[in-house]
This record gives sequence, structure tokens and C-alpha cells, in this order.
Amino acid sequence: MKKWIKELWQNIIDLKSESELATILKTGELFKEMQDSLEANQIIIDNLNTEKYELKYEIFELNKEISDLKISDNDKLLAIDYKKYPKQSNYTFSGKRVRNWVTKNNTEVQPVSGKDNDTIVNNALRYVMNKFTYISDKEGDQWLYADDSWIKGYGDCEDGAFLLYAMCVKSGVDHRRLRVNCGPVTNPRNTRDTVGHAYLTYKRESDNKWYIIDWCYYPRKSLNYGYTWSEAKEYFTCWFSFNSDAVWVDTNIYGGKK
Repeated sequence: MKKWIKELWQNIIDLKSESELATILKTGELFKEMQDSLEANQIIIDNLNTEKYELKYEIFELNKEISDLKISDNDKLLAIDYKKYPKQSNYTFSGKRVRNWVTKNNTEVQPVSGKDNDTIVNNALRYVMNKFTYISDKEGDQWLYADDSWIKGYGDCEDGAFLLYAMCVKSGVDHRRLRVNCGPVTNPRNTRDTVGHAYLTYKRESDNKWYIIDWCYYPRKSLNYGYTWSEAKEYFTCWFSFNSDAVWVDTNIYGGKK
């Protein structure tokens, strides 16, 4: 032991009584116990934090699985084909005979150009995306005819869908390849929620597949035929769809009212 340490210890012995030395030693032991206890508690806290983060990750993964299940569940009847929907001459929804909105002769709506019908539909979508402004109805669900939407330059989802339909038909696209659809769609602002929505679908001439033509909810996916209806996970079964020929109604959801 170094000399100065010995001297220091001797000085402590000289200055302190036996009881005082015992108190000093006891205090040192208590301090060591406290230190050990603090270290043990810190280990427990660290373990709890690790478990908390692991649990949060597990919850995150479970939420993802639930979300995927919600999308892929066959009971949701993802609308791949229209054949299962009974055909009707007309259908009334919220007091509206829905075919009226696509059978009207629109005099204000102007056609769009393109080398073929597939290009025309894509150009019409691009036009409505850029020129038509989404504004929700202030009171109730007020449907606009395509002419009114063309003049006003704004409206909500079904107004833009009717406008798209009219522009395509006016440009020479076969109406039998077009459908306006109404049904539940994943909310683009909150993907855990679904909302009622109206959008267009088009059966492309180049491959005879139905494509989503949605100007306001998922427009970038629709542009340039990026989304077939069969792979469109945000779009569930439709309540009803229609063109100027007829209405196709999912009678499991809404009884077909003439």
C-alpha cells in the first residue's frame, strides 16, 4: 500500500473514535447498497422500455395485418367483374333516378381529342384532374349534370365522374365501355376508414380490362391506366353502377328500387 494512503488511514483512526469509524463504514455499506439498488432498477427500467418498444412494434405489425385482412377479405366482394350484379332499367338512390345523370344530352360539354378511345379517356381524366376543382356539397348530396359541372368548374366526386362520362361519350367512346360506380372506398385521408364514393371505370379497348378512372380520390394511380379494377385494393364492392343503358345493383346491399 502506498505510504500516503497508510498515513491518511492512520490519521482517520487517530481522529475518530471506534463508534465513529463504525458509522463511517456503515454509511459506506449503505451507499454501496443504494448504488447497487439504483443499478438494478435501471436494468429493470431498460428492460421495460425494450418490452414497450417491442410491444409497440407488435401492435404496429398487427394493425398492418388487420388492414391487409380488411382489404383482401373475400367477403368484401372486391368488384372484379360486373356479371354478378343484377341489371335493371333504372334505379332510385336517395330519391334520384341515377341513369338520368348520364342519359341527358349535354350541349355545353366539349369533347377531347386523342388518337384512339383509350387515349381519349386518359386525356379526359387528365383534363378533369387539372381543370375541375373538388368542393364538397354544403347541404346534403347535390348531384350536378355534366353541363352544369362544365360551366361551374367545381363539384364533388360524382359531379366529376358524370363530367368524365359525358366528355368521353361526346368524344366518341362507346358508352358500353363506361360505368359510373357508387360504393365504399378506402378514405385517402384516413386509410383505416371507408367512405362512400363515385368514380368512373372504363373497359380499355387494348386489353378489354376494366380500369379505375378516378379524378379525385386516387387520381395518380388512375392516370395512364395504372390501376385495373381487379387490383384496386382501395375500391371495395360497389353498391350500384350504371351507364346510359342500364343500372347494375348489388341487391345484397340495397334492394333494387325501380
